[in-house]
Amino acid sequence: EIQSQWYWWSKFIWWYFRGEVEDYQVNILDPGINSIYYPSQNEFTLIAFEDKWPDKGDYDFNDVVVKLRTRIDTKENKVVRYILQGKLASSGAGFNNSFGMRFEGGNKNLINTSLIYKTIDNQVVSEGTVENDSSELIINVLENIRNMYTPPSGCIFFRTEPGCQSESQIPFYVEIPISGDLPYASSPTEAFDPFIYGSPGYYHGPYTTKLNARTLEIHLQTKNYSSLFDSTLLLMGDDHSQLGNYFVTDNNFPFALELPQNWRFPAERVDLLESYPELELFIQSNGQHNTNWFSNPNLSKVIDDE
Repeated sequence: EIQSQWYWWSKFIWWYFRGEVEDYQVNILDPGINSIYYPSQNEFTLIAFEDKWPDKGDYDFNDVVVKLRTRIDTKENKVVRYILQGKLASSGAGFNNSFGMRFEGGNKNLINTSLIYKTIDNQVVSEGTVENDSSELIINVLENIRNMYTPPSGCIFFRTEPGCQSESQIPFYVEIPISGDLPYASSPTEAFDPFIYGSPGYYHGPYTTKLNARTLEIHLQTKNYSSLFDSTLLLMGDDHSQLGNYFVTDNNFPFALELPQNWRFPAERVDLLESYPELELFIQSNGQHNTNWFSNPNLSKVIDDE
């Protein structure tokens, strides 16, 4: 029963945002360009991760928190470019994680890699954007996140501890031009798959080594894993993945969540259920009660990320 509750919740969040998709006409060097935004032109969706998978860990969901907006530019019903825009909102991880975007069903041979444009914290990044070791289209958005910031004096992590929000969220922008013929109807549109993975060369727990840390990935519950993922990690530790329902515990608690952009994530080492007490009834009622549980935190247990 709990499985169906969490599955329903993930579908609720998907529906919540998909209802906000807007189709805008904009001019980008060409008046024939049409831009399609998710969740909308002026808002972000928020993706939060617990990075101890396959162990449940402290379950505080602030190890990597990213605000994300996607844009698809089309012309004459064909995709011209994809754009990923957002901010690293927090990183409360002891592990060194990277954040990527998998285009499910996307073929990287359609990408004009020489014209990819990427900035992090308003600085141009010229290499390593496309995952070369995969035949899928995977974009490495934020690599080696722990190396991207220096915590203020008295702080250990990036914006996850009380009084440690003096540093600004880190913006990113990735423009991915299409060089081939890609009809919008057959393109990866609603199949975007944001995920984190172990940064190569860094320790990421007892289930991998520094040499194969990249093979550990954490995705949203309703998403599959990439071709680079080590599927032998499934069912280790606290993982209870099943076909079509991955990266969950035996009670179907996920390791990645999609939430509204203003969601206040738990403070360091505070369990999600302590931060959001209404979540328990939401689960027990099969999603019939406390449908806005994510808007009613225990204020002493969460971080205001603005």
